[in-house]
Order: sequence, then C-alpha cells, then structure tokens
Amino acid sequence: MEESQRKYHEVSSLFPLMAEVEFEELKQDIAVNGLREAIWLHPDGSILDGRNRHRACIETGIEPRFRTWDSEGSLVAFILSMNLHRRHLTSSQRAVIALESLPFLEKEAKKQQKTRTDIVEIIPESSGRVENTSQGRPKKMQICIFFLGTKLQKW
Repeated sequence: MEESQRKYHEVSSLFPLMAEVEFEELKQDIAVNGLREAIWLHPDGSILDGRNRHRACIETGIEPRFRTWDSEGSLVAFILSMNLHRRHLTSSQRAVIALESLPFLEKEAKKQQKTRTDIVEIIPESSGRVENTSQGRPKKMQICIFFLGTKLQKW
C-alpha cells in the first residue's frame, strides 16, 4: 500500500490535527531525530493514533514505524488514553471531545451488548430529548465527564 493512501480510522478524528506551525516543528524534529514513537494501527490497517506523525513521515521521506492495536478493551478508551493527557487541551476542548466520543461509545456498548445474553439494553435508542441528572446536567454529558475523569464542575 502506498503510505499516502493509508486511511485514518473514524475514531482518530476525536482529536484535531496539529496547527500548521506545530506540524512544521514536528516535521523538523522527525527529519532530524527520526520517528521516535510508532504510529498505532487498527487491525484493518487504518491509523488510530499518529496521524500527524504519519503525515510528517510522508512529507519528510522518513519511513514510518507501526504498532497494531490488539483489540483488547474499548477502542475509544484506547484513543482517549493515548491522547487526552499528552495533549495540551483546554477544558472546553476536553468537553467537546467527550461529547463527540459518545456516539462511538454507544456503538461499542451496543456491539458488546449483542455478544452478551445476561444483560438488558444498556444504552437505549436516543429519543431525541435530553434527560437531566440530579446535578442538572444532561445525562450524556454526565457520562462523558465521568468517563474522561475531568473536573468540569461549572457547566
């Protein structure tokens, strides 16, 4: 496969690509020091983590190195774990990522639910209405805050 044709997994889009100035600095670092951190692939060959490193390798002519995710546990949790704490994100950016991760988490929960016979539906189909929790936050937002472990108290 031509590296420039490699696809990005849809879950990798939870985190934005680098701004141009940061990307140029990354390219310069990779050109001088090589690729220090491997790029993570999904078993289907798409990029899970390392889109910026991959782009930088292509543009600098450095051979990219890859590791493949073992499919153990939640893919969304893996992506969040790989990016959430190493990126310099504001609480607003973290909140957006949390909300955007919900459809992926719901999809994973539904898939997992289909493989089990001892439980009832965990995440019901969305009725389109917002259900509030005792803290006054929408229920899905409360789930995101809990999942990401953030200290977002003022919403």
